[in-house]
Amino acid sequence: MKIKLLFLSLVFISVSQHSNAQELSAYPGFWKMQYFEDSHQISKNEFINLIYQDTESAALWDKSKKHMAYAWGAFGVQLGFLVWQINRRNNGDSQVLPLVGGLSAGAVAIGFGLSSSSLKKKSILRYNANFDKEETGYINFGPTYNGMGFVVSF
Repeated sequence: MKIKLLFLSLVFISVSQHSNAQELSAYPGFWKMQYFEDSHQISKNEFINLIYQDTESAALWDKSKKHMAYAWGAFGVQLGFLVWQINRRNNGDSQVLPLVGGLSAGAVAIGFGLSSSSLKKKSILRYNANFDKEETGYINFGPTYNGMGFVVSF
């Protein structure tokens, strides 16, 4: 009797651990990003809560948010250089310095924006890779060759 109880406990634990982790994905929509857990669309908050369950993917997600903040800051600096360049053009002054500053700030903004996007992808891939590691070797109740029963997957 104790062996049956132990076996059922192990089955319950392995199935419950497998059902908690799902593969995540994010796709650009028309107005905003769309987040999915397997094939079900979820909200951004649910997606971020799932990402923060894994420490490695959470660190990458936080780093991507910092890089996007730097990108927006550099974009603001670029707009400032554009206003300065327009002001200097109206006054008849040289526009070389604001042009170089605007192009430099634009390059920094693009670089940090691309880095942020790359880090978000790495965060999602890291989460899914850790999900795949947990998936190896579990017991599941499902179809077998002869009908229904407990299936051991590796």
